[in-house]
Amino acid sequence: MRQFWNGLAGVVTKHYKAVLTLAAVVTVIMAFGITKLEFETSQDALIGADNPVAQDNERFQENFGGEPMLVLFSATEDGGKQSIDLVADEENAKTLAEFGDELRAATDANGDPLFHAVVSPVTAMNFAASQVTPGTEIFPLAEEYAPDLASDQVKDGEGTDEKAAARAEEVKAAVEKLEAGTTERVTAAGIDVALAAAELPNIDDQVKHEAEAIKVLSNKTLSEALLYESDAEDPAVVATDDEGNPVIRPILRANFPKIDQGLMIVTTQGNIDIADMGDAADKVVEIADKYKDSFEGFELTVGGPPQLLQDINDYLQTGLALLGALSFIVMVLVLYFVFRVRWRLLSLVIVVIGAIWGFGIMGYLGISLTLITIAALPILIGVGVDFSIQAHSRMEEEVNEDGNAPEGMRRLMRWLAPPLAVAAIAAVVGFLALNVSPVPMIGDFGVMLALGIIALFVAGLLVPTSILAWREKANPTKAGEALIPHGFLERVVRGMMFSMQKFVLPMAVVGVLIIILGLSFEGRFVIETDAEKWLPQDKNSAQCKVQEALGGSDCTDTIHDLEVLQDRAGFSSVLALLIEADDVTSDEVSSWAQQFTNQQLEKHGPDGDGTLKDVNSLYGVAFDITKTPPDQASMNLLIGKGLRRGSRLHRGPRGRPEVDRVTRQEVGGAPVPDRADLAG
Repeated sequence: MRQFWNGLAGVVTKHYKAVLTLAAVVTVIMAFGITKLEFETSQDALIGADNPVAQDNERFQENFGGEPMLVLFSATEDGGKQSIDLVADEENAKTLAEFGDELRAATDANGDPLFHAVVSPVTAMNFAASQVTPGTEIFPLAEEYAPDLASDQVKDGEGTDEKAAARAEEVKAAVEKLEAGTTERVTAAGIDVALAAAELPNIDDQVKHEAEAIKVLSNKTLSEALLYESDAEDPAVVATDDEGNPVIRPILRANFPKIDQGLMIVTTQGNIDIADMGDAADKVVEIADKYKDSFEGFELTVGGPPQLLQDINDYLQTGLALLGALSFIVMVLVLYFVFRVRWRLLSLVIVVIGAIWGFGIMGYLGISLTLITIAALPILIGVGVDFSIQAHSRMEEEVNEDGNAPEGMRRLMRWLAPPLAVAAIAAVVGFLALNVSPVPMIGDFGVMLALGIIALFVAGLLVPTSILAWREKANPTKAGEALIPHGFLERVVRGMMFSMQKFVLPMAVVGVLIIILGLSFEGRFVIETDAEKWLPQDKNSAQCKVQEALGGSDCTDTIHDLEVLQDRAGFSSVLALLIEADDVTSDEVSSWAQQFTNQQLEKHGPDGDGTLKDVNSLYGVAFDITKTPPDQASMNLLIGKGLRRGSRLHRGPRGRPEVDRVTRQEVGGAPVPDRADLAG
């Protein structure tokens, strides 16, 4: 190996121009490689495309869309409005329909729809109205009042005649009251038939249907009948809670979370990356801002996971760019005031060259930048400048020793290059060990650092020595000519090194104790899993000021809006469960789904740990109509009749109800473990 290092010293000394020319060519080539780098923000970078969770999530989002943005309509204190006025007030309902239409019409750069589904309070009430005809069949009463929609499955079912006979008189009375224009509340069965008698438009197109349904929904009696539960003891009156407020039907609580709150759920397209999700979030905010003063007696709040993820993404990118800039500035100050040699800022040039090489190699290898890998830049700046400082400092010492540059270069390569190579190899092996992580971006982080260390070692060893060899050739240094007296820092370090020779064993013991102490504290650190706390909570923080100066969003607006959503609506995110079976409408699956719903509400609902607000599914729709466990007949009726004109929220490909939508409550921002507990 000595011959190798001596030969390398000869190459640098005699052919320094060729070495520098080659370095310049490589730098230009690698600079083009940097242009191939892409910033990866999809979920594949987080857990990997081969992960079963990722595959399940991809399949779900392909059919049902991605993360939801939430638009909250809150009744103002002095407006005297309730959530029902969003649909019963015809002007509000028209504006809400226009709001939804504009969101549905929004497209991305390719002209594709920006959103998978838009479910507003009008959409939800429209969906509730679409339960009318299947509701009459489920009871069943369709043959007399809606014979064209009668279901053979129900007519052939057991107990049909008994149910019809028991409710026929009740329905007849309800229809007579409504036809006479009464404002008296009627029973659930009567509502179904009354709405059918109101000739609700039977239109497949959801948007057109909403516009025409507004006239029907503006009848406040009918809207109240749809929205509010009937009293258990007296179905002719509205059920009330302990505070005397009407009780909202379970199936509508996702869009009417409280008596004075309405909610629009805007679902992004599925399987899109954070950047596209951010574009969708921005579009919702943009359109909502246009309509914010258009709803009499209501104020709007916009928020949701897409906006939070976008802000975290922007914050990390801005923060890491700022950290890299600060690292560079600190290096300039340290080198200028502490590194007491000629051409003291040369090492910064070497770090820039090495970083270009490392990132260029990543670009050619197709390794993407992620929120983790971009953090390697400050690390590489610190490590790379060390390689260059070592070579630069040693060369200055050698030429000052005897003024013989070629011999000084051989001594440098013989005694300094091997330990630097060992240090580089150890660092590379250590960083590559990160590939054992199941998280792809952690593995990419290790690969990026390993490539960067190799590039910085080569650049730090060859480029500064070649530049100094050129200097010595042009203007040789005489022995002792450039000797700089030791300053305070040099004397302190020198003293420490000599004193350590006397205390090798005690220092080794201290090192081992520090390692043991560190390991003992390792499991005591709390990992922050609440994504909302990843953003600055103080608007006046330095990071917020920099982000806003660079044109980013306000750091604290997203946090404030999410807190408003949590406080007023009771939740700010949803957890979706995909149910797959040979037939998801079968009695077995329907029964299991209802049991699962009850178990989750008991464990995590308002009477449990409080992390779950409500559960919405087609199984719940069937239960809400019949007040009995859902069965295959009722599920097929809902799919065939109600969903044909209803919301896409519960409808999968081919109109199958393959999903439970779980709306969860975050009390003060429930952390990720609570979500994992729910998902489990």
